Amino acid sequence: MSDLNRWDKLRDWWNLLLNHEARHLAGGGDPFIHGATEHTNVTRDKYIRISSVGGAWGSVGYFETRDLPNGADTDTFFNFKIPSDFVSLVNLRVLCFAALGVGDIVWDMRVSYCAEGEAWNIHVDTDLTNVQTVPGVAQSLFSCIGDATILQNANIGDLVGLDFRRVGLNLSDTLAGNLNVAGALLTYVAEQ
Repeated sequence: MSDLNRWDKLRDWWNLLLNHEARHLAGGGDPFIHGATEHTNVTRDKYIRISSVGGAWGSVGYFETRDLPNGADTDTFFNFKIPSDFVSLVNLRVLCFAALGVGDIVWDMRVSYCAEGEAWNIHVDTDLTNVQTVPGVAQSLFSCIGDATILQNANIGDLVGLDFRRVGLNLSDTLAGNLNVAGALLTYVAEQ
């Protein structure tokens, strides 16, 4: 190896060490240390498809939906498992489109969850009678987000049953058209 190549390698290592020190001093963590004290948890999303519902299958654009009509209390059900990297819940939301885009909807969210060997109703959480104004633009995507009581005792591996209900018989539900449910999204802090 020539002296010029040695100096190039030495310069590269020196620059690497200087960059590492600058990142470390700026609070960027130490890339040369690997261990739990250097990891931070991350936020992840898990999309959940509809399991079964009342109402009819429909679509909004290229999204397959279940259509929950006005003037009826109609349920949509989802089943999913709490992921193996789950640390805590950020939120659980149901993804919807409003056919007409003008008015309010009333909705309930109920979940039951259990581990293998436990009764289906060992944990039951509810978020009831939410009145929400739809975005105002026909067929624009919006979320119905469950409150902090939803999945408050969930653990890795729990099987979850989610019931999302449009309470269309409630007089505060003023959306004249269908509520189109496209799926659900579990947002959680994941162990890194």
